[in-house]
Amino acid sequence: MLLQINAIAYRSRRVNEMTRLSLFETLTLPILCYGCEGLHFTNKLLNNLNVCWSNVYRIVFGMLLSVFSGSVRDLIDFIRIVHNRKLKFYSRLCCSLMMLFHNVLIGFYIVMNLENYLGIMM
Repeated sequence: MLLQINAIAYRSRRVNEMTRLSLFETLTLPILCYGCEGLHFTNKLLNNLNVCWSNVYRIVFGMLLSVFSGSVRDLIDFIRIVHNRKLKFYSRLCCSLMMLFHNVLIGFYIVMNLENYLGIMM
């Protein structure tokens, strides 16, 4: 991970800041977040990953994080990114389980009505 960050930082040192930030977000954030929905992070590991992601912004903008405010700090906060991804994952999982349960009940209802219509007892 750090090798990839350093390679992007070195090769894009003469590029616009927003372009550099876009490169970092599209190439390193997915690697950093891969599988985070299904993993349980300790607070220490989560804080270390948060520091790593904050360092990306320090590399791009060359300043302290205290300069950033409001919604920009939400983009920097890796802990919030992980929690949002987990929330979306569990929300989609819940919806898919509800759809599965709904389809099973509808299938059962169709079979029961078909049995009643044909006069077949299973």
